[in-house]
Amino acid sequence: MAVNIALFELGSSSPPRILDAGIYWPGESDLQSTHDGNSVAYIRRQNGVDNLWANPLDGSAAYPITDFKSDQIWGFSFSPDGEKLAIVRGHIESDVVLLHETKP
Repeated sequence: MAVNIALFELGSSSPPRILDAGIYWPGESDLQSTHDGNSVAYIRRQNGVDNLWANPLDGSAAYPITDFKSDQIWGFSFSPDGEKLAIVRGHIESDVVLLHETKP
């Protein structure tokens, strides 16, 4: 689903600023502020592959934090000091089998 991120300035009556999140895939930890508070980080799915993206609050262009070539991201979290990033990722495999009865 395509999603926009609305940034509201608390205590202000001005309209929110809208950021384009592209193809956004919400997970358990779907939207977080970066440690420095200058960007929001989120999961973005392109061609079935998830990567983390950062969207700066100053209005400059969003940029990828990760460059995975496969799998999905199920959750992520920055360390309190902003030096490390934990990501839970993987994929789901499933098989489909069609059974039907034949008459003798």
